[in-house]
Amino acid sequence: MTASRACSSGFGRAPWHFILFEPQAKFASILTRITSNLSPPCTSDFHQAAAWKHDGQLQFVQSRNSQSSYVRPSKDDSAGIRKRINHFITVQSVDISKFIHQALHPTDFVFLKMDIEGAEYDLLPSLIASGALCPVDYFLIEWHLQVVNETKRLEAVGLRLALAHIVERSCPPRAQRRVFEHDELHNNRHQYVRGLWSRAIFHNDAPPRNITRGKLARLTDLVLAQRG
Repeated sequence: MTASRACSSGFGRAPWHFILFEPQAKFASILTRITSNLSPPCTSDFHQAAAWKHDGQLQFVQSRNSQSSYVRPSKDDSAGIRKRINHFITVQSVDISKFIHQALHPTDFVFLKMDIEGAEYDLLPSLIASGALCPVDYFLIEWHLQVVNETKRLEAVGLRLALAHIVERSCPPRAQRRVFEHDELHNNRHQYVRGLWSRAIFHNDAPPRNITRGKLARLTDLVLAQRG
């Protein structure tokens, strides 16, 4: 649901205050126009900056597809750094953990959407360690495993699987807390995860000798499809 639709429909608790972060200058005018067109009781703030781990500046990968531009990994270890790259730009960054702690009130109902094209694997540990996810009621995150280097995909999958549990166990109780995770197929499915097979065997023992990896994978998909 867009900000304008949420306001016009009276969705949830009113008033809503929308806070948007987008570092690319090309989107500044349209986002400013969208936020300025919201009518009371809805209000909004637009920050032309990347929500990140610190205040200051950082390098941003601006790809030919502007919708998949992203924060440049600190060690340039993304998967091939994508062939769609156009160039690097320097953008302003905001310490989002500090921002959340300063901007939110404990009684606020908070919805946080994170779609940052693979940078979630770098940013989430900081949000968890600082407790910045604790005041969030609904957290929607989109995962992008395909941009992670093969050597780091196992830990990335581990973070994805454990996120909801970590938030629940590390934060004070919150009545309506939910974590919604979006595994868009082209970003996550069939992405090779080095070490996952050996880890599965370690925990579940080896499959029967007459079942090959390929056949076991097909059987697994079949079982998951039937359960779904």
